[in-house]
Amino acid sequence: MKTKILLVDDDASVLTALTDALEYENFDVRHALDGEEALVVFHAHPDIELVLMDLNMPARNGWDALHWIRAFDRHLPVIIITGQPDQLEAARIAGAAALLEKPLEIPQLVETIHRVMTGHRMRRAEFSQC
Repeated sequence: MKTKILLVDDDASVLTALTDALEYENFDVRHALDGEEALVVFHAHPDIELVLMDLNMPARNGWDALHWIRAFDRHLPVIIITGQPDQLEAARIAGAAALLEKPLEIPQLVETIHRVMTGHRMRRAEFSQC
């Protein structure tokens, strides 16, 4: 079964390249061009399992969108993808599962997604056994 990912980035060329790469790696990708559109897509697809979120976007930045998503699902894994340096501590505080700086290396991105999803699934299994 394919992991369902919401990819959010305001750069259409980045969005297209990452969507193509992730779909090639057998992920099911939904995308949005800004934080506001991300919230619409998030609501329309409640089966989203992971969010890849850029930070610097119009209409609603990544921090705002992440805060809103956390209000609805505080356990949904979010990986921050950003060109802004020195955001790791802020990402941790916001509850991000990981942070990757652009330019992204696709093998590192795919490995990070698998690592985050494996940890997320293990935590859900432990919780359901309680």
